[in-house]
Amino acid sequence: MEFAADFPDSTEPILSLAKDFNQATTLLTHGEAHRRISAMPTKALNMRRVSVQLPAYLSRRIERTARLSKCNVSQVVASALATSLPPLPDELPPAVAEELAGWMLLDDDALRAIAGAFLAQPQQRRFTALLRKHETAQLSTRERMEWEALQQEYLRVSQNKAKAQYLLAQRHKARTT
Repeated sequence: MEFAADFPDSTEPILSLAKDFNQATTLLTHGEAHRRISAMPTKALNMRRVSVQLPAYLSRRIERTARLSKCNVSQVVASALATSLPPLPDELPPAVAEELAGWMLLDDDALRAIAGAFLAQPQQRRFTALLRKHETAQLSTRERMEWEALQQEYLRVSQNKAKAQYLLAQRHKARTT
């Protein structure tokens, strides 16, 4: 099913239909959701027409949400996109920006799993053992190579956690502003 709508040409987040209170999501009342969506300054924004093909179930979900919230389809889609695709900082290196853009396609549960990741227990134990040997300059050549590889894996996991936490924080911010 093809879907076409006008979207704001703006990186400012558009209000979401949910607020987060103490880790629990509480849906806004119908009246408040309609008031917020209706108050979006769609006429003042530079709008672009975008045509996308969507699965029928998703198109029906969008249309139903628009009908129930008494909003137009463009407002519902723009709000959902602004929440799930927060803007990335302009100063990011291109490789990091590209990677984060791909990660934005992950749902919150997947991002939370990445944000909570650790080295596997055997790797953690080995990391600690090699760290102690490194501090006393007792690493063999083979252990030094293993130590460097574990440091790289630790750095990769830590960077992935930071990226996932950043995206989750940006989504939370978009949902609550």
